[in-house]
Amino acid sequence: MAQPAASSPQFRITTDRARRLIRYKLTGLWDIETFARYERAMDAEIRSLQAMGLSFDMIGDLTNFPTQPQFLNELRQEMIRKAKAKGLRKCAIIATSSLVKLQVGRLSDASYAFFSSENEAENWLKS
Repeated sequence: MAQPAASSPQFRITTDRARRLIRYKLTGLWDIETFARYERAMDAEIRSLQAMGLSFDMIGDLTNFPTQPQFLNELRQEMIRKAKAKGLRKCAIIATSSLVKLQVGRLSDASYAFFSSENEAENWLKS
């Protein structure tokens, strides 16, 4: 069962420890303080799974997340690198905006994929 981990007006994180799955939803325009809060909350969830010796997957809902300033994208890229080092296996991104897909796609590799629905994302994680 998913446990609510962290929430703010700009993000929500839930973790399903049984499925080793972190879900997150991002909204609105961010500044450095918002990113810092998100990074701390996400790192706490990742560390909790890592402490259990578990690799994990993520599903990110970016359907209401506009393109962000470049400096935030650079910070997100570093965050992705750290998550992989701590056991991130795959991250499925649900996004409808071509610009967001392009922006996030530059930060990603084969462990990231984009989908238009949660069902598609779930199926890819199972593969």
